[in-house]
Amino acid sequence: MNEKNTRFLIETYEPLYEFCPIFECEDGWFDIINDLSAELHYIILKTDCSCRASQVKEKYGTLRYYMDTETSEMSKFIKLAEKRSAEACEYCGEKGKLKEINGWSYTSCDDCLSN
Repeated sequence: MNEKNTRFLIETYEPLYEFCPIFECEDGWFDIINDLSAELHYIILKTDCSCRASQVKEKYGTLRYYMDTETSEMSKFIKLAEKRSAEACEYCGEKGKLKEINGWSYTSCDDCLSN
């Protein structure tokens, strides 16, 4: 993810990203991660829990979002975001499909995959 989007997430949702300064995916999933971050940040503030994101990345073509600890409510939102990522192009955010090419999995629209 680019530096501007990374900085926005870290600064907006502190302390959620206190220990997770890097997002290992492309900018197309920014809206998904931003929506998820807002939900998790709200839960952290309302419950005063010390849950933190530990890793955010692409794996096998979809978003993987790991927390050091999480509540069942957080798990629900994380699973939803991971599911959304299988339908959104990782590169541009438009509607995409999970595809496998030469042993690599991607969630991409046709335009971004051909570039």
